[in-house]
Amino acid sequence: MKKIMSLLFLIPTLTFCVQKNIEKPNILVSIAPQKYWVQRIAGNKVNTDVLLKSNYNDYKHYPVEEELIKLQKCDVFLKIGVYTEKPILKRVPGVKTADTSEGIELRNVDLLHNLDRKLRMGIDEPISLREAKRRNVYQVFGKDKLVWINPKDAKIICNNIYKALVVIAPQDSMYFQDNLKLVNAELDEFHKLAEAELERGKGHFVLVLNTSIGYIADEFGFYQIPVHLENKTEAILELNAIINYAQTNNIKLLIVPNEDLKADGEKVAKSFDGIVEVFDPYSENYFENMNKLLKILYKIKEEK
Repeated sequence: MKKIMSLLFLIPTLTFCVQKNIEKPNILVSIAPQKYWVQRIAGNKVNTDVLLKSNYNDYKHYPVEEELIKLQKCDVFLKIGVYTEKPILKRVPGVKTADTSEGIELRNVDLLHNLDRKLRMGIDEPISLREAKRRNVYQVFGKDKLVWINPKDAKIICNNIYKALVVIAPQDSMYFQDNLKLVNAELDEFHKLAEAELERGKGHFVLVLNTSIGYIADEFGFYQIPVHLENKTEAILELNAIINYAQTNNIKLLIVPNEDLKADGEKVAKSFDGIVEVFDPYSENYFENMNKLLKILYKIKEEK
């Protein structure tokens, strides 16, 4: 009888342990491409949700209730450095975070006159803000936050994700490590493919509505010229200069971030007899999306 009673006392304890073991950590990421990486590395070992559905780089963004609730419920929030993160995190202090962009050097966004001056001075690679000021080549449009576009930087992001996952779920560290190796190998292969595909595009230009492909442009030797459609005097003057530059240098490709902006892009492209392509840098499936970008960028090879 005593043995039976002892077993009965153990049953609730065993049930509790099983329930605890099957609870998955709740991982919150800023943008959809991060979710892709977390799922590739962690598989079904964690629950993953995305914080931002839009307004990714709006530093004036006012957090909505859904975003605040997600932050409160997560076990760790994986940041990536987009401007919208700061105003949201200010509203929910104490959230455990990890910066997945740590170790990536942010590039400066060149407006047309900066890029043109750099090229005339023979500066054909990214330079620091201090060096830009020393050479009187000012980087006036801030930092480019779309760090995941370069496959080399994507490897850094994945490694940072792995480190954060090991902290939150150390019992699965070997599983995460094996998956990370596979992901890194795939990124290396994609880098080789991109290098071969974009070789003949070196030195060419592509117009981009807002900035989206700067890191991969720097990596493979072509130039992104950001286009910003705003009803301000400076923006209008910049746009007119870009159109003249496109006409003079036979630039034919303009990339827009979504279908909603395609019509606006076509109005601009019409001025220099160009074509418009859609590339959404925030699309979730990284490799599918980046292969789409390679097909788009292939078209810049025939400009000259």
